[in-house]
Amino acid sequence: MEKVEVHFYTKQGCHLCDQVLPMLKRLAQQFGFHLQIKDIHSDDKLLEAYALMIPVVEVSGEIVDYGQIDQSKLYTALERICVSS
Repeated sequence: MEKVEVHFYTKQGCHLCDQVLPMLKRLAQQFGFHLQIKDIHSDDKLLEAYALMIPVVEVSGEIVDYGQIDQSKLYTALERICVSS
């Protein structure tokens, strides 16, 4: 079975991002997904797409939440996607 891929779009100095990252790391241990941290300033396309949305959590190509990340919403999405994979 292939690991689920979770992309976390962030940027330096983002206090919301700083709050979400430890939660994502805990959930990665629980669900066994692969966490990719992507700084939107590393790619112009990412910056254009996510500049007003960060932090953004994308699971298997699906944006599950952004801005003020809701832990229960994220947990429910991860449970649905990771368990079915």
